[in-house]
Parts: sequence; C-alpha cells; structure tokens
Amino acid sequence: MTHKNETYIITLVQPVIGIGKIWTISEISLKEKDTRNTKIYQNTTLGFQLTLPNESWYLPAVTDNDPHLYANQECANSERPNCAALEIQNHDSKFSQGPDATLNVLKADGQNPMKLSYLIQGATVIKSNAPGPAEGWGYKYDIFFQAANKRFLIFTNDAALEKSILPTFELTN
Repeated sequence: MTHKNETYIITLVQPVIGIGKIWTISEISLKEKDTRNTKIYQNTTLGFQLTLPNESWYLPAVTDNDPHLYANQECANSERPNCAALEIQNHDSKFSQGPDATLNVLKADGQNPMKLSYLIQGATVIKSNAPGPAEGWGYKYDIFFQAANKRFLIFTNDAALEKSILPTFELTN
C-alpha cells in the first residue's frame, strides 16, 4: 500500500477453523520505487547526486564547477513565494567542527537543532531552523559524511522535502 509517497508492507493473518491449521498468512511483497518520473542531478566536482521529481522541478543550467546547486519547484505566480526550493552548498572547510560540536553551537544560537541519523544513508544530519530571514529558507540541514570527511549544507523552505528528496542525497566519489 502506498500512502503519502510511503510504501508499506501489509501482512494479513486470519484464523482457519477445522482444517488442521491455526493461522494462514498472506504476504504482500514490497514494490520497487517507481523512478520513471524522476531526474537525477549529479555534480562530479563536489561528488554528490540526488533525485528530484521530474514534474515541476526546475534546475538551472549548471556546470560541475558551480559551488552549489539551487533547484525549485515551478509554480504559478500566485503561489510564490511558497514554492518548494532547496540549495546545496559544499561545506568541507568546516568539517573539523563535527556533528556533536555543530549541534552544541546551534543549540547555543537558539536554532532548535535535531540530529536525524536515519535521513541520509551513511551520514549524520542535523536539522535546524535557518537563522534570520536567510533568503526565505526555513530549514537548514548540516550533513556530515564522516567516513569521507565531507560536509554539505542544504537549505530549504519546505519540510516535506525531508521525506522525498533529501533521503536520495548520496556521495558519488
């Protein structure tokens, strides 16, 4: 069953009377995620990729030499500035300030940080409120890939991207 872009496995168990069995179990296998309506953005210079929904997402023309990625959901002028958007920046220069130190600094700054170690495979993620107006961003994600000594910042104005796009972020080199 799929609900709000999440896929669930359902197991049905029912009693069977009179045929020597106590229970019958029906199993439903997990469907593969449909990727036909997605596009993959890859930056080989910074060494990451992520998957965006193909419909209504705009990626400006970028080259591998760009220091960051900006993508936004296309929507009608009447819906702006509430269209989902995200920006990704390399932040390796601040890697030495690891996840725990970053968490403490963000707490001291009143940015309400939360550690989300489940969000991106192989990474420690700290979600916080973006400080100040920050160009309209509401959320900031500090992403630490400790095994690779890499750190990225992701800014977004839409917390729903935490369940759809952010989990697809991965290192490529």
